Amino acid sequence: MKRLCTICAVFVVIALLIARYAPEDSPSADGESHAWETGVAAAAAASGDYLLLVNADNPLTDGAPDFEIVSAYRVVPLLNRNIELEAGTLGALALLFRGARDAGIENLVVNDGYRSRAEQQRIYDATEDKAFVQPPDCSEHQTGLAADIAARGVDRDEMAGSAEGQWLAENAWKYGFILRYPPDKIDITGISYEPWHFRYVGTEAAKYMFENGLCLEEYVDKSD
Repeated sequence: MKRLCTICAVFVVIALLIARYAPEDSPSADGESHAWETGVAAAAAASGDYLLLVNADNPLTDGAPDFEIVSAYRVVPLLNRNIELEAGTLGALALLFRGARDAGIENLVVNDGYRSRAEQQRIYDATEDKAFVQPPDCSEHQTGLAADIAARGVDRDEMAGSAEGQWLAENAWKYGFILRYPPDKIDITGISYEPWHFRYVGTEAAKYMFENGLCLEEYVDKSD
């Protein structure tokens, strides 16, 4: 019952966002009441097992977890309208985009989110450099908890040094997201540095990982 109420709360909040914003818009920064943010944050903080570790050593053995996957269309800026995310993750991401706009970072866009197993297989087969892609069942994109965030007009290989990339690296934790594959943790994550890949873990865990310089593998190991 508690999970059902949480999911309902997420959908109510997302419905309000859809009603307010045009397809290309992210939440406005015009000084209107921010009461809806509290609802989004509460819903995002309450739903799901956000510390789920998915990698080559911890594959999804029973398929994707039972997360509520929803459309991100009209909630945050998207590269295309077909992108989906886990419901609470999407709510938190709306807050992140609002914070970015308040800080003068206005050209962020989500270019990837949830992937089905079949889509992960297709991407894996088509990608030559396997340092940036996981095989099926080993990618957290299959959970809907991960978002690849780009900046319009900024090449992927320039993301880390851009104002947008730096803002995300320094502030994403405030909204419950971690830079999932940092450059100094490659030997632990097994994935090359991806300054565009952010994973929702909840605000408490994200704060701890950021302040202590931990990646998700280290945090989960420490918590066991």
